[in-house]
Amino acid sequence: MTMRLTMKKISACIIASVALSTGAAAHADSDQSCKPTPPTAVATVKALPPAVRQFLLEEGPIADPGGKFQPSGIIDNGPVPRQRLMSAVAGTDCVNVMVKRGDRGDGVWKLNFQRVDRQWVFASQQWQH
Repeated sequence: MTMRLTMKKISACIIASVALSTGAAAHADSDQSCKPTPPTAVATVKALPPAVRQFLLEEGPIADPGGKFQPSGIIDNGPVPRQRLMSAVAGTDCVNVMVKRGDRGDGVWKLNFQRVDRQWVFASQQWQH
């Protein structure tokens, strides 16, 4: 329990540092995340804006929603992605992405991207169980 709380604190500090270094504000809860307008469901990784897709690929290959991926830290399914896009909603100036990473527990990461000066930038992320 203590180890889990410590890792959450470390993760929160890293997330805040990354968000501040990009010039975007870090948001602590999903109610403060950007709201895509007009909201459009994104069905595949390839349909994401290129900069958002590239950011996600920094963690390695990513499977489309429902696609095969490695659900745990133990590699037993051969060469399949260790993360999967769960859902994504895009708007003119905002994209919200939910990603399951196989080696990171039973939750998902909610990542928010915003368009700033015509470029997509990472704005915040939140771990959700």
